[in-house]
Amino acid sequence: MKEHILLIGAGKRAEEFLDKTQNLYEMEEAEYVIADIFYTRKERWLREQKVLDLKEVDMGYFDRIFIAKDVPMSINGVIQYLHHQGMREVSIYDGQCMKTIDLQGKPVLGYVEMHLVNHCNLNCAGCSHFANIQEEKYYSEAHIQEEFVVLSQKFHILTIRLMGGEPLLHPNVTAILRYARMSFFDSRIELVTNGIHLPKMAQEFWQAVKQNGIIISVSNYEPTFRMAKDLIKLFEKYETEYAFDLSCKQPEAAHVVKEFHKCLSKTPCHDKQIAARVCYGKNCYFFHDFYLTKCVFPALIWVLNENYGTEFRVDKKDFHDVRLGTDGWEILDKLEEPMEFCRYCIEEKPERIKWTTTKKAVLEDYIVCEK
Repeated sequence: MKEHILLIGAGKRAEEFLDKTQNLYEMEEAEYVIADIFYTRKERWLREQKVLDLKEVDMGYFDRIFIAKDVPMSINGVIQYLHHQGMREVSIYDGQCMKTIDLQGKPVLGYVEMHLVNHCNLNCAGCSHFANIQEEKYYSEAHIQEEFVVLSQKFHILTIRLMGGEPLLHPNVTAILRYARMSFFDSRIELVTNGIHLPKMAQEFWQAVKQNGIIISVSNYEPTFRMAKDLIKLFEKYETEYAFDLSCKQPEAAHVVKEFHKCLSKTPCHDKQIAARVCYGKNCYFFHDFYLTKCVFPALIWVLNENYGTEFRVDKKDFHDVRLGTDGWEILDKLEEPMEFCRYCIEEKPERIKWTTTKKAVLEDYIVCEK
C-alpha cells in the first residue's frame, strides 16, 4: 500500500531531502505532497513551485510528516501549527541527519539566540544588538549555567546560538561551552563570533569546541574576510566544524557583509501585524536574563534610551519568564504573535545601510528616516 508523505519546506533543503533520502527511508514508492507556511501569501510562486499552503492541507491524510527547512528559525511557526493540529510527531531533516520530535511532549523551539557578553571589539555602525555602544559586561558563569538549565527544562531547542557582543571576550567561554552541551545534549550549538580573537584562543578552548560538537559561526565582516584563510587553517588544525555567515540578507553574490539593515522608528505608529509579517528577524527568538522575547529589541532597547535619551517603551506582555510554571506551548503561542513593540518597526522592507565601523555612533545609525 502506497505511503502518503507530507514534506514541509519549499527551498533547497527540501530538494536535497527528496534527492538524498528517499531510498534511505524506503519512500521511493511513496506519494509526496509538498507544503509550507507562508507569512505573505504569494499565489503565483505557490502555483509554479507546486507547493501548497500548509494551512489548507488535510493533516489526517498523511502517514508521515517531514520538515526540511533552509533556516532553523522558520521551523517555529510550523511546529506550533502541527501541535495545534494534534499531530503526535514530526521528523526534521537538517541536511545531515533525521531527528524525530515528539509534538505532544516538551515544546520545540527551532532557533533561539542568547548573549554571553553584550559588548564587542568590532564597532559595527548600526549593530542591531547595540554591542558597539554598550559598556563592558560579563554574565557570570553561574548565571549563564542557570539560564541553560531552565531553558532546557522548558523547551527542546534545535539550534541555539551563543553570541553577543563578541562571546570570545568572555573570560570563561570555554567552561560555558561545556555547560551548553550538558544542557542541550542533542541541539545544534553555534558560537557566533567575528573571528578576530580566534587565533588568540588557548588549546583548551579548541578542545572544548571539538569535544562538545560546537559549530563556530563566523560573521564574515571585512576584517574577518581578510583573515579567512588563516581561520580555515585553524579550523582544520583543530578539526572544528565551522561556517562563514553573511548574517542578514546581502546583495546578490556578496561574499562578505556589505550591508546592515534598520527598521526602527522613534514612534510606535506602525501596524504591528504587518511589521511582524515582513520582519527580517521574525522567529529570531532571544533569551536574556531568563526571559524569552520574539526578537532582541524589547530586551536591549534600553541601550538606545540611555545613550540617546529616546523614549522607547516596552510592554511586559512581550517578555516571557521561563522560570514560571507557564506551559511552554503557551509561551510558544505568544511568541508567534506580533509584539506590542512591533509598532516601532516599519511595515516596509528594512532600510539598507552600508556596513562600516565607527567610534562615534549616532542615533541615525539605528533609526530609519521617517517620511
